[in-house]
Amino acid sequence: MKKWSELYHEAMTESNATRLPRLLDNAIDAVLDQIEDTFTRPSGQLRDLTKALNDLRARRKEVEGTSARRNAA
Repeated sequence: MKKWSELYHEAMTESNATRLPRLLDNAIDAVLDQIEDTFTRPSGQLRDLTKALNDLRARRKEVEGTSARRNAA
């Protein structure tokens, strides 16, 4: 199983619009799972996880906006 950081990197660098939604969902799930683990076992990762989650959500909004514009055309 890939680490959250690997899934994050894949989702943030993917250029294939067909693969991107699934990669974003997988990365967000992995980050959220790691955040939950961090709360039960505190570590210094929380800041990195929060940034990753915010980046992934922003990228997902971009993808959804692009898809909506493409479908309207």
